[in-house]
Amino acid sequence: MKTYKIPSFVPAPERQLIILNIDEFLTAYKQYYHKSIGGTFDTVLEQWFDEEYRYNEIPQGEEFYGSPFPIEVEFPDSTSKRFEIPVVGKGFDESELDLVKSMKDFEILIRGVMEWSGGTWNTFTIELDDDEDFDAKKIKAVGEYGLIINYTYDGEEFISEEDWELSDGYISVSGSIFYDGSLHEINLENLKNELEEKGIETLAALSSDVILNHLIEKRKKKKGNTESKTKLQETKIPFKYKNEKGIDYYLNCKDDTLVSTGKVRTIYYFTKDYSKDTSCDKPIGYDVKESSLTGLPVLRKKIF
Repeated sequence: MKTYKIPSFVPAPERQLIILNIDEFLTAYKQYYHKSIGGTFDTVLEQWFDEEYRYNEIPQGEEFYGSPFPIEVEFPDSTSKRFEIPVVGKGFDESELDLVKSMKDFEILIRGVMEWSGGTWNTFTIELDDDEDFDAKKIKAVGEYGLIINYTYDGEEFISEEDWELSDGYISVSGSIFYDGSLHEINLENLKNELEEKGIETLAALSSDVILNHLIEKRKKKKGNTESKTKLQETKIPFKYKNEKGIDYYLNCKDDTLVSTGKVRTIYYFTKDYSKDTSCDKPIGYDVKESSLTGLPVLRKKIF
């Protein structure tokens, strides 16, 4: 038998996407509250993720950002050669999108990640009969959550040598609540302080309804502020000038890039018609002068 190896030269992160309802979210927090430092939601859920998920064979492997994926194959005679192989599986963002499509209002998506900044991941091997020719086109990478978790050769899985050496690891957890048809990020680091400002200072006082109402209230407030800003922008009145003949002109502006220098400058000009895309206010330090021949207004810098 001939052995072919795919070694690793980089660390391998661990990833998991978890959907919780609000009761499960609170239960996880209360269960691990006293095992963490500080009691903030991010540190507590990091402890929860470490103990509840990391040791249950969650996806782990080298990161990939598309297909093909570069590998190095070590041949039986100890020579090596690089190849690019297809990836069968989904990236992290695509996997998250699939989960979000199945989520219901008020469910929480937790993204748990264990990052390793040092070391290398497993070596993967496959054995072929002595009379069988090696064909790199038969190799495929198996992807999950944006990680290469294994390889196949003509449909047969490679064997992991479990020779990994990883160091300097750290866990990060983030969360988002699904509401009104989309995900909205939860600031896990500040959530405990936000609730304490409302007088919710003990675990006993903390309930699913309290957390849910707070998160929805924040979302509605943020949405209201955004809509107010948008409305102000839409109703903003541009600078208008009426010439001596009684004709109204609207000031417009646009950015123009100089070909010679690449510098961007703002050009101002007047038109009789209002345009929501280009109409703008008069800049500070400028005044309007009217042409005595045509009656057209021109923007001029003030002379003091």
